[in-house]
Amino acid sequence: MRLSLTLLLSISISSQLIGQTEQSVLSFDDIRQWRTHSVTLTDNGEWYTTLYSLFDESESPADSVTEQRIEAYFKDDNQTDVLYICSATEGVKYEVPNGSKPRFSSSSDWIAYQIEPEAEEDEASEAEEESTLIELRHLASGFTVRYESDANYSFIEEANYFITQDKSSLLIYDLTNRREHYIGHIGEYLADKESPYIIYTIATEDKRGNGIYLYDPTKRMTRALQTGNYIYSDLSWNSDKTALVALKYNKEEEVVDPTTLRLVVIDAADSERSTTTEYPAKDIKGTTEGMGLAAGLGSSSKIIWSEDGDRLFIKIKEYDQQEEEDAEEDSNDEEMASVQIWHWQDEKLLSERIMEYDRKQDEVFDAVFSRSSNRLIQLTEETIQEIERSEGTDRWAIGTDN
Repeated sequence: MRLSLTLLLSISISSQLIGQTEQSVLSFDDIRQWRTHSVTLTDNGEWYTTLYSLFDESESPADSVTEQRIEAYFKDDNQTDVLYICSATEGVKYEVPNGSKPRFSSSSDWIAYQIEPEAEEDEASEAEEESTLIELRHLASGFTVRYESDANYSFIEEANYFITQDKSSLLIYDLTNRREHYIGHIGEYLADKESPYIIYTIATEDKRGNGIYLYDPTKRMTRALQTGNYIYSDLSWNSDKTALVALKYNKEEEVVDPTTLRLVVIDAADSERSTTTEYPAKDIKGTTEGMGLAAGLGSSSKIIWSEDGDRLFIKIKEYDQQEEEDAEEDSNDEEMASVQIWHWQDEKLLSERIMEYDRKQDEVFDAVFSRSSNRLIQLTEETIQEIERSEGTDRWAIGTDN
């Protein structure tokens, strides 16, 4: 009998809920109240943020009239996204309209966030369009530093430094002493909580001043580790942050010149007794003809150190000058001609050759380079496309063929 009463009660409640739902009519006023929210928390749990974001118009119905009506409702009330920065004991402390991407420092006493400019309606205001802002705020005092930039930003964990980087500059802000250090013509940089130093490259168009530099934030001193009229890229630290490797080379019409490629290894980079060893790519043993070191491709050409420091896991790619010239001619022919001509003795269609050439431009393969033997061993190729390396020993790996 108890089971029957429970079932009856459930049916009754469900009927009431259905009845209430049928009486409710969803209106645009209801949509105006919709928000998404996300929360971040400091490591010590004393501060947190709540980001309330407006209903995303891109998720509204595809009906253009409906979209216009929703958009009008938002603009009438001048509604906006709001970032609330809150104390766990005192509640909301700071309210940031159009704030987003909050990040707390590892010491839990600073926060950085981005502020998007207000969208302007008339053409006259577009000429004076506001810039995206980055704000760095001390939580307890409210002290704020503001930058007009849409650069990437981050805190160096346990080092008490804040870094922003755009396409051409690097700015380091010392949170303890509240002072800045600006580096122009930045290429790449390395910063890690396990090292008190920041390593970076300078990249100018005329190559004057190009090189690898070490910056000591505590002493505000910079030391050149190597300079030259080359492009320096693919910086990588060893595991204990005492040595680093990079590639240096020149370019011809934005294409890396493989004959100038060199591996540059700087040992004891963290001391004034650092030593530099260069390995010209053309002199490395075991390099397959037409292949060379991959450079300047970001994460695709990342160099990884072995634990013993002797071997470097690197990326290589094909540098076949004749093939590049042929493909370029094919590409030019395609632009000028209205038809593509295929000969019965051609192994591949012209269109297929062009697509394959474009795909292979940045195709890279894994290899390992031994410093002691100056020898390179290719690990992946057309028949073994991927490799999973044992980071514990650096001496075993599994290759897979897709």
